[in-house]
Order: sequence, then structure tokens, then C-alpha cells
Amino acid sequence: PDDEIDILNRRDQRYISNILSTPNLRVFRQSIINYIVAGSIRIIQSESQNKNYKSSFIVHAATIKNKHQWQSDLTTALIDKLKELAVHTEIDLKTLVKESYDNFVPSINKNGDVLPDFTSVFNLVKESLVDGFVGIVKVNSENQIAALLNRNGQLRLDNPFNIFIGGQILDRGLTIDNLIGFFYGRNPRTFQQDTVLQHSRMYGARSMKDLAVMRLYTSNGIYRALRTMHGFDSALRDASREVFTMRTLALCLLKEIT
Repeated sequence: PDDEIDILNRRDQRYISNILSTPNLRVFRQSIINYIVAGSIRIIQSESQNKNYKSSFIVHAATIKNKHQWQSDLTTALIDKLKELAVHTEIDLKTLVKESYDNFVPSINKNGDVLPDFTSVFNLVKESLVDGFVGIVKVNSENQIAALLNRNGQLRLDNPFNIFIGGQILDRGLTIDNLIGFFYGRNPRTFQQDTVLQHSRMYGARSMKDLAVMRLYTSNGIYRALRTMHGFDSALRDASREVFTMRTLALCLLKEIT
């Protein structure tokens, strides 16, 4: 809902205390829980191949720094509340994790991947919350970026789970490995197709196993804009192919005539 994007861009301390229960941040809350479950699934799948898997999630809903701080505070509060459940009320955490786990079953099965059993996934989610394996990083200044990059110029994944919150610096020019979750709420007054497509990390290359658990969260308005852009882009590519085909055919006929 558009109202949920508005809440993420306007500080209201009441949401810190009721982040686990408020219906006004239901999708944002679910996106973070889904990400941790998805990352746990991929870790278990990768262990069978002796790989050390680390994943990433982006919150890109504003360009102003103080809004990033608010979004970071909300995310931190949510992770803290989930950790409390892991320590004191395991049954409630299990309910939340099961809802997310069931969400991934169809896409994982459709991709033909091995689906880890629920108990293994839940135990890893619980362990990750209790042991502090979920990192939250604000990315909103050039100086900070230099400290966050690895030797390959990519955002460094310091934890098994890495949540990056930021604005324009996340728009373009940065490579982020294993991006399996994207909360996209950037809603300009006018959508410029080339600019928005550069924002759109959901279109980047990733493995099919990552794609099976990849989830995008955005507003209806932004979704309609992205869908329209996709239609325009596809039509342009189709027209270009037709022109190329006709030109190739004309050259072939000309060659036969001469």
C-alpha cells in the first residue's frame, strides 16, 4: 500500500514499539522476515556444495538521509523483536517463519531445487537472530561507500544476512552479490525510464537458485510504472529486430541481384 511507503518516509516513534503487530507496516515486516528465511534456505542449499553463502537485501525507498535513519531504526527494532521471540517465545517466531517458508515452496519446487525441511530452516533462522548474523548498513555517502567496498568494488557482505538501506548511491554503479530481496519504494513525481531501470536491481543477473527465492516489494503505482516501461522496452526491441531482419533481407536480395 502507498500508505506504507509514506510511513517509511515519516518518523513516528510509535511504530518502534509495535513493529511486530502494526498492520500499517505488514508488507515491510513480512519482507524482512521473508528475506531471513530465504537466506537461510540458500545457506542450507549451499552447504551441500561446501559453499559459504552470504546474501543481501536492499531497502530503497527514499533519497534523503534522515529517512534512511528512520528506516534503519525500524529495521533494527524489527530484528530486535524477532530476536526476543527467538529467545523467549519460540512458538510465535515459528508461526512467522512457517508463513514465509510456505511462501517459497512453490517457486523452489518449480525451479526443481532441493527444499530444506522446515525444522532445519527454522533452527538456522533462530540461530542467526540470536547470534547477531543479520547486519544492517546505511549506504548514503560517498565517503562511506569507499569503506564498504571489497577488492572487486562490490558492496562487502560482512554477515550471512546483509540489509542495505540507502538512496541515490544505491541507484547505480554498485554491484551487490546474491541480492534476493528488494523493497523498492522510490516514487518520483515523473518516472524517467532510463533512470528507473538503473534503479532496478531486481533485473540484475543472478543464479536460478537465487531467483527461486528472490522477492520484490513495491507499491501498486510503481509496479504499474515498471510494467508500462517493460511494455515500451519490449516493443522497442521487437521493432528493432524487425528492422534488422528487413535490412538483412534487403542486403541478401541486393547481393543476389548484383
